[in-house]
Amino acid sequence: MSDNTSLLVNVADDDADPEELENLTRALRAELLELDVADVEVVPAADPPASSRGWAGIEPDALLVLLSPEVLRAVVSAAAQWFGRMGSRSRQLKLVVGDAELVLTDASPEERERLVEHFIAATAAR
Repeated sequence: MSDNTSLLVNVADDDADPEELENLTRALRAELLELDVADVEVVPAADPPASSRGWAGIEPDALLVLLSPEVLRAVVSAAAQWFGRMGSRSRQLKLVVGDAELVLTDASPEERERLVEHFIAATAAR
């Protein structure tokens, strides 16, 4: 894939201990690796990629997804669906591409889809 886009993905949960957050992050990483992406790396918060804007507020062990712009919608939708299956009101999923940011909390499937569409439109406009 040429001209890869970087997508930062972060799972947060105020009620989870670090081990549980690590397990959640690894589960999401495994699911994202099943998609047509170049790579999904676990990146410690202390070591953000040089080209990454929007790194503020990203928790330790965030995911850096390298993907072509053509599959961004599928990857963001898959992450949102994964998040919806997790079912905790205290969890948050944050996705960042450049200056565009999507933060999902306790939302209905319809609201998540609307937020994903808005995020995709914002990334396409840059």
